[in-house]
Amino acid sequence: MPPSAWTFYEKFIEKMGEKYHDLESDEIKLALFQNTSDCADITKQDYSTLSDEVAAAYGYTTGGEILTGPSFSETGGITTFDCTGDALWTAGPGGPIIFRWMVLYNNTAASDDLIAFALGNALGVDVSVPDGGKLTIKIDPLGIFTVEEKP
Repeated sequence: MPPSAWTFYEKFIEKMGEKYHDLESDEIKLALFQNTSDCADITKQDYSTLSDEVAAAYGYTTGGEILTGPSFSETGGITTFDCTGDALWTAGPGGPIIFRWMVLYNNTAASDDLIAFALGNALGVDVSVPDGGKLTIKIDPLGIFTVEEKP
């Protein structure tokens, strides 16, 4: 089952308008969180305030993976935020990587500002990657998100 759509944190859009984020040059990361996390609270602002990130073990590193090749470009009135690389983890010895939520955040911002969150599985159940298995979070070919001009 594919992941759910991304949901923006409330302050992200406001801070974009204030030129706080530079999505092409800032380091954007994708982190994984357990089903008990409070990361779906759209009023959260900082990565450090989120609870229950997947533990640094079995191939997962706290803080998540850097999304490579970020771009923010406009064509025909539609602006797209995208990246060229997918996030990849290989579950290591000792146990599976188990997560429910994915979080995008700006690791360059002073307080690691939150961007958006999504379910790892649109059905809202945990995703489990067995020992030796590969987890690839494929970025949608149409981009992570788009902003369309209002006529």
